[in-house]
Amino acid sequence: MNDIVPQPNVLMNFIERASRDESFDVAKFGELLRLQREELQDQARRAFDAAMARVQAEMEPIVRDARNEHLRSKYARLETIDLNIRPIYTKHGFSVRYGTDETAPDGMLMVNCVVAHDGGHCETKRIPVPVSALGSQGGRTQMTAVQAIGASITYARRYLLVMAFNVQVADEVLADDDGEAQRRPANGPRRTIGDWLQSIELALRDAKNRVEIDRILDAEETLRMAREVLTGEALARFTALKAQALERHPPQQPDAPTKTETNDWPGPPVAA
Repeated sequence: MNDIVPQPNVLMNFIERASRDESFDVAKFGELLRLQREELQDQARRAFDAAMARVQAEMEPIVRDARNEHLRSKYARLETIDLNIRPIYTKHGFSVRYGTDETAPDGMLMVNCVVAHDGGHCETKRIPVPVSALGSQGGRTQMTAVQAIGASITYARRYLLVMAFNVQVADEVLADDDGEAQRRPANGPRRTIGDWLQSIELALRDAKNRVEIDRILDAEETLRMAREVLTGEALARFTALKAQALERHPPQQPDAPTKTETNDWPGPPVAA
């Protein structure tokens, strides 16, 4: 295919010579250029998709490391997301840049994210975000108008980056590694809440009696997870696993008391 479309400098020389040739078929040459351009674009798209598949195969879930006190929810900061995935996507030839469009409705800001691949293909994601100095509960914050714009852009960038690479965000699950999960490399293995629930499910399933069940449920990590970490569907799943395990292994009933353990013994004989 490369013999159809020469290098740019060679192409310009060819066009210059062809312009002086009255027998040159301009329409045919234009059609050949169009077909070549479409083929190159298709190759670039295929390279983009293949590289994206490799990127997503290497990415681990991102830990929510910040908390929104107004909504009482956790989220992953933009810095955390970028730190974890930038080494991966740049290794596979991707770059990311952001901008704004003028197509946003009144009071909104349209933020776009361009994901480009060194093979020549790029894709753009967009998200409209409100620009307001009001907080999530409707109360006015201490932000200036400029700060409100910056906050909206940061919010949009965070979600666009997650959307562009299909990044999964999860609550952190720390096992008994004394905080070691925080010090792992960005592309190192991580345990998520789903992993922890699966390990608890397997442990409860393998338990042979109520003593083993109680040992699992009363473990320090299990109690901490139930009190401080699990929410929503994760908490509901843990509660169901716990109920099923307790139903399979109910507490043992104490043995019936023997005669000597009752209060029916008449006691020593009384002297007349």
